[in-house]
Amino acid sequence: MAISTDICTIEDIRRTCGIESSEIEDDDVSRLITEGVEITENYLNTAIQPRLIIESLDGQLGSENNIIFTKKMPILRLEQVKVDTTTVSPQYVKIYSGGKLVLTDDAEETEWDTSELQSNIIKYYYGLLEESRTDTTTSEAITTPTANDILKVTSTNGMKVGQWVRIQGMDGYNEVTQIEAVSTVNSTITVDLYYPHENDSIVTIMQYPYRIRRFVEIIVSLMMVARIVGASYKDVVGYGIEEFNVQKGEPYTQWRETYNQLNNERLELKKSIRPMPSMA
Repeated sequence: MAISTDICTIEDIRRTCGIESSEIEDDDVSRLITEGVEITENYLNTAIQPRLIIESLDGQLGSENNIIFTKKMPILRLEQVKVDTTTVSPQYVKIYSGGKLVLTDDAEETEWDTSELQSNIIKYYYGLLEESRTDTTTSEAITTPTANDILKVTSTNGMKVGQWVRIQGMDGYNEVTQIEAVSTVNSTITVDLYYPHENDSIVTIMQYPYRIRRFVEIIVSLMMVARIVGASYKDVVGYGIEEFNVQKGEPYTQWRETYNQLNNERLELKKSIRPMPSMA
């Protein structure tokens, strides 16, 4: 899966570091954004944008054998679950923080398989999304959830294909899903649903956390400043005609200050960003 550059834009980077296209072209900035996202994801030990993965996991012995932990987190959405040879409907698996999955009493299997190693297969999306301040409500209940369900909402403002939304109501049902189509005329969005949802459920657009987006912007900006400084050795800093001399000044000192300010912000952001734990 290709890493998306919608986590931050080329304009975001230029606004942060002040480097114009005459110095570093847009294509180069785009490649640096991809590299900056990879660096950030490696540090966080998780994906920023939603990523689909399949894991084969061991069941755990003991009194809580209805619990299993995925290796990646946070979990956004379960796609498929199989316990040994039995397919389990995702709506019968509760998702908790820390990659914890719990089989409910209504599930096709109520315990994870422990008879063989890696006999529990989980297909799921994970990634660092949080709720934005843009939300709406459902204007009609969904009683029989299906794939490609048409969900009526009071407003489609701010919604577009590819976005992720959280649907949650007082009926206790809560799920994250991706928008497949938007109709502003009918005020509907098309999504895959596992749960029924009552009328007036809240539909919230998900977004990348600001601190993560800003961290990527700073990382990329630092790489761009380093490139500018590295190329400045060939800059003309003075002229001389006979006894007359004109000095332009060395640009390195200005770029050094820019680098220091950006790096200080990176260090402050890093204090507030906690990497996800590694699961063996």
